[in-house]
Amino acid sequence: MGEPFAPQETLYEALLTAVETHGKQHAVIRDADTDSLNYGQFILRSQVLATAFAKELGDEKYIGLMLPNTLASPITFFALQSLCKVPAMLNYTAGMPQLRSSCKTAGIKTIITSKLFIRKAELQHLVDGLQDMVRFIYLEDLRKKISFISRIKAFFAARQSAAGWHKAHPDARENDAAVVLFTSGSEGLPKGVVLSHRNLMENLRQITTILPISKDDRLFNPLPLFHSFGFTCGTLLPLLYGIETYIYISPLHYQTIPGLIRDFGASILFATNTFLSGYARYAGKDDLQSLKHVFAGGEKLRDYTRLLWDDRFGI
Repeated sequence: MGEPFAPQETLYEALLTAVETHGKQHAVIRDADTDSLNYGQFILRSQVLATAFAKELGDEKYIGLMLPNTLASPITFFALQSLCKVPAMLNYTAGMPQLRSSCKTAGIKTIITSKLFIRKAELQHLVDGLQDMVRFIYLEDLRKKISFISRIKAFFAARQSAAGWHKAHPDARENDAAVVLFTSGSEGLPKGVVLSHRNLMENLRQITTILPISKDDRLFNPLPLFHSFGFTCGTLLPLLYGIETYIYISPLHYQTIPGLIRDFGASILFATNTFLSGYARYAGKDDLQSLKHVFAGGEKLRDYTRLLWDDRFGI
């Protein structure tokens, strides 16, 4: 598969270029609750949110994201990208000191999250512990404010080409900040890592030099978007290269994920040693047969895991 985007493009331009390359009807992403969205649906949903964010966020640049591995996360991310905002991906599994430090480091004044997510993940204590320094915008509340006129505006915005978007945002450059990720805090409080659009584009090119991909591939991503592995390999790569991906809410569901990989027909999987070991132990004989490329990262790949996959599945 050739390069789908130009070196000077921002992430949102690259997404629009992918739409032009593969077509609006090309299925690109799904989660456990929603069948695959095609590019046209994905862009439209992003633009509906973008019209609402434009009113709420004003001139704020760095916006905190605290969302689960569902469609809401990449849709929100690209809604902010279309407004030239910089999402800061917050690790909601970290402790309160780490989260407060992350917000302070990135100068975050607003965090976008979901009431349903906060309730289901039992994270109200994080909201309580952060609300003295940031405000929270809940997607459920935001959707209620979206007017018919805003939806019409979003419809026309979703029809923009990459060239049209760039014309409307002439100051957007590939070396601008695109995202803030945070280190794990293993050496103290988390450090904010600001990555430019070009940083991320080059990372994707590096991946594709060793990963032969085609539009017929399917990728299963159980890794969180606040993690660089799940963000770059599991989310940006498939969205910008036209690979249909299944974004799954938690990598810890060892008994469930092998069957989902089988049913989805995934050919590519990114995960860590710990998770890969768990999937192999619980997988049935035919659950992982569709996989062609399995990549381990984030921690050392143990011999036990490597041999287990080789012995049981020939991978």
